[in-house]
Amino acid sequence: MVRRISLLAAIFMLAFVGASFAGDNNVESSAFDIRFDVREMDRTDKMSQELSHEVDLWHDAILKRNVKRVRKHQKRIFSLIDSDIRARSQAVRRYEREANKSVRNVVENVRVDEPVSAAEKYAAKDDIKDLRRARQLVKAKEILFHSIKRTETFSNRYRLLGDYLEIVRREIRMNKIELAENSPQEN
Repeated sequence: MVRRISLLAAIFMLAFVGASFAGDNNVESSAFDIRFDVREMDRTDKMSQELSHEVDLWHDAILKRNVKRVRKHQKRIFSLIDSDIRARSQAVRRYEREANKSVRNVVENVRVDEPVSAAEKYAAKDDIKDLRRARQLVKAKEILFHSIKRTETFSNRYRLLGDYLEIVRREIRMNKIELAENSPQEN
C-alpha cells in the first residue's frame, strides 16, 4: 500500500514538474493520460486480486460441497467479470479517441503539405497498436466469459477462470507500459 502511494506521488510530481517546464498544449492531455492510466492500472489490479480471491472461495465451497456458498461465490465471480469487461470497454473507447485524434493530426498535416514529424507518426502508430491490443483483450474476455457461464463442469470452469485471470494480468502489464509511455520525459 505504501509503495502504491509512493508510486502515485512520484508520478504526480513528475507530471507536475513536466507540466511546469514543458509549456506546450500536450501537457494537459499527458497529465490526463497519466491519471487515467494510474486509475485503470489500480482498478485492474484490484479486480484481479478480488477475482482470484473469489475463485479460491468458490473452489473451497465446491470441495466442501456447500451448494449455497458455491452459488454465492459464482454469482460474485460473474459480477466481477461483467463489471471488468464494461470498465475495460470504456478504456477501449478512450484508446479509440486517442487513435482518431493522432491519426487525424497526421493526415491533416499531410493534406496541408506540412512535414509530419517522426514523433507524430510514431504516436499515431502506437495509439492504433494500443487500440488493437485492447480490443483483442476485451474480445477474448467476452468469449471466455460466455464460455465460463455456459460450462457446468468444475474443471472446465476453473481452467477458464485461470485463463481469464491471465488476460487480466496481461492488461496490467499493458497499463504499466502505457503509464511509462505517457509519463513526461526529460529532454
